[in-house]
Amino acid sequence: MAGPKPAALPLGDTPIRLRKTKSLFYKTLCFLSILLKYNAHKILFFKDFAVEYLTRVEKAIEAIKNGEMVIVMDDEDRENEGDLVMAGIFSTPQKINFMASKARGLICVCVPKEIALQLDLPPMVAKNDSNHETAFTVSIDAREAKTGISAYERDLTINLMCAPNAKPSDFVRPGHIFPLIAKDGGVLVRTGHTEAGVDLCKMAGVKPIAVICEIMKEDGTMAARGDRFLSDFSKEHNIKILYVSDLIAYRLQNENLLSITSRENSEFLSSVCEKITLKDHLDREHYAFKFGSPDTPLVRLHTIRTDFELLQNAKRFDFLLKCVKKLQKEGGYLVFVNDASTRTDLVKNFGIGAQILKKLDIREFKLISNNRREFAALGGFDLKILETLTA
Repeated sequence: MAGPKPAALPLGDTPIRLRKTKSLFYKTLCFLSILLKYNAHKILFFKDFAVEYLTRVEKAIEAIKNGEMVIVMDDEDRENEGDLVMAGIFSTPQKINFMASKARGLICVCVPKEIALQLDLPPMVAKNDSNHETAFTVSIDAREAKTGISAYERDLTINLMCAPNAKPSDFVRPGHIFPLIAKDGGVLVRTGHTEAGVDLCKMAGVKPIAVICEIMKEDGTMAARGDRFLSDFSKEHNIKILYVSDLIAYRLQNENLLSITSRENSEFLSSVCEKITLKDHLDREHYAFKFGSPDTPLVRLHTIRTDFELLQNAKRFDFLLKCVKKLQKEGGYLVFVNDASTRTDLVKNFGIGAQILKKLDIREFKLISNNRREFAALGGFDLKILETLTA
């Protein structure tokens, strides 16, 4: 049985105060360490896309052009996998055998819609309800193949698919090669390995048919994005690593995806301004509200939200009001980007936002934001943030 509790020391006694101070200090340190870890992750994430993605994409394009394979990794909140990717026109039995024996996944061939139509490759099922709606067609073999499963015969089928005069009668169905149809618009429409493979072939200037194969560990589990297995695999076989998000950022920087559809005098929260409407490659509308005509404009980027979402968050609404007042006073642009903001889509947001600014002939500007780090990726799109200001 516990004895009587010791009498409490006076409130002003040093040991009690010291103990409380230590406890508060410890909790503060824990909180700061978590905060720093989170921010460091974000800094690395944006550094990834603002600085390093260009080099990775250019090296990958060169590798594809030279008939080499690359490892393409999608986002952690998607399949979270690494796939071997190569251009179909450079397929050999030895490379197919490498995919089968070292990567161990399913060997598929990614094609654009027009080639699928040319070869009469209908969808495998009428209703695709797989997790990521991967567009499998009926499987095929070269007609002259025997079993179709050997590395030599699968390579034969792939090379036949790449032939300029290939026709449906050259193949039998079902078979051991699994064609996948890439979405029009590539990784800017669907962030999958299928689209990444076709996009890479197009960027390399070769026929847009890619061979892909998931990388599986020796124990049968999938090699995930943060897995050391993939980096070791890359080093062991001298294969470059690329992220789907790299391709997204690269295409957003190098392709013109926007057009201005209208400019009109307008008001925003009772402030006189010019409303500029832009339309992107997915037919989505984005808006920029221009206040005044300063030499170095202020810029505030927002994602489009419903009135309910905006009004529900008092801090967000109050910040928007402050931004408008600052823009009205000093001049600049309030830009609304029409896009979701998942981890991968975040790159699209900045890319589309960057294209909007370029379309408006803005190259240097002062950013209105409470956190410059979140917009560091804009530097990767040839834009210069001169200063970051709070509202």
